Amino acid sequence: MTSNLTILLTIKGRHLHTLRWLWHANKTQLPYPIHIADGEVHPVISKLLLDPTTFPNINYTYNTYKDLSIRDYYFKKMDSLSRLRTPYVMLVDNDDFVLPSGIEKSIDFLERNKEYICSQARIAGFKINKSQSILPQILSRKIEWSPKYISNEWYEPMDFKSLSSVERILSIISNPRSIHYSIYRTSNLLSICEEIFKFNPSFYFCESYLSIRTASMGMIHSSPGFFSYIRQQDSSQFLGYYKDAVDAFLRSTFASDFRIMCTELIKTLPSIPNSEREKALEDIFITYSDQLRKTLSHSNLKFRFPYLKVLIHTPLYKLIKRMKSLITRKPTHLRNIYRYLKSTEISSALLNSQISELEQISDTLKTNSFLEFVTDYANELIKK
Repeated sequence: MTSNLTILLTIKGRHLHTLRWLWHANKTQLPYPIHIADGEVHPVISKLLLDPTTFPNINYTYNTYKDLSIRDYYFKKMDSLSRLRTPYVMLVDNDDFVLPSGIEKSIDFLERNKEYICSQARIAGFKINKSQSILPQILSRKIEWSPKYISNEWYEPMDFKSLSSVERILSIISNPRSIHYSIYRTSNLLSICEEIFKFNPSFYFCESYLSIRTASMGMIHSSPGFFSYIRQQDSSQFLGYYKDAVDAFLRSTFASDFRIMCTELIKTLPSIPNSEREKALEDIFITYSDQLRKTLSHSNLKFRFPYLKVLIHTPLYKLIKRMKSLITRKPTHLRNIYRYLKSTEISSALLNSQISELEQISDTLKTNSFLEFVTDYANELIKK
């Protein structure tokens, strides 16, 4: 495998998840250098990471930050990216796992297609079953697996490959996709983070800007036939900046951020004649406005039909919902992901590598080995 990619592991809290991620990486001898950017230092974690004998099978660097705001978070990312010496980088959260075989395919694609800024494969999902939990949110004798992290289109693979930068921007606004966990060209991701840090926009606009700015720089690739990343469900951190989109619009600088940053973005597109820049900016405004209307109409139905909020708490509704879930429930065994992989046209070598990596993740999540490590080296984190 190549060593021209760095894993950027940004962490803040969830200390057992951090140890689980590193323990698994060490167990599987993850072949990439890892840069750990810790925004909430815990003495147990810091002590273990500063001891090179804790995780001897991985190559990592460890830097600490004060991550108290969204601006702090982007400084942490910007500073970390500036320290990397590899041409490619992948952002990773501590409650998730990576699949090196899928990462290698994305790196190979970027090596052969210089016009693309980033590439990723499909993102799968797993859930810790509470009823058979060994360590809450960390380990369980039963894991629920899915080829999709969530059921909507946010993580559904889609290419943005128009030769026109404006068309790519309009397309990714109309068809929003998460590209956060893509393999990026390091220099491009650093530039984007520098811009976000400079403008200090509303949190609600940050990820949208990441997508829009990436599309302005070049093409975006995704591969639906295999996996490069698997996310844990029901473990995401709620940052608490705003309750919802409406709250964000009223309490933040979202609208002015959008106008200022998109106006500056248009100036960076050399292929657009000055005479067409104003129209391109207006097209972005119109397309983004249309997408916001769709988002708000879907996310705020509970306010349009307030009686539904009462209905969903009735015993009859809960019974109907339970019966429906039993009838329509999809298989959650790991074989469900294997079946998906076998239905695609990937090579037998890649198929075998993906299955092997998934089984290693399953073993980490379902056995007591990690719990024994925590008991021996970080018992303070599991004391009642």
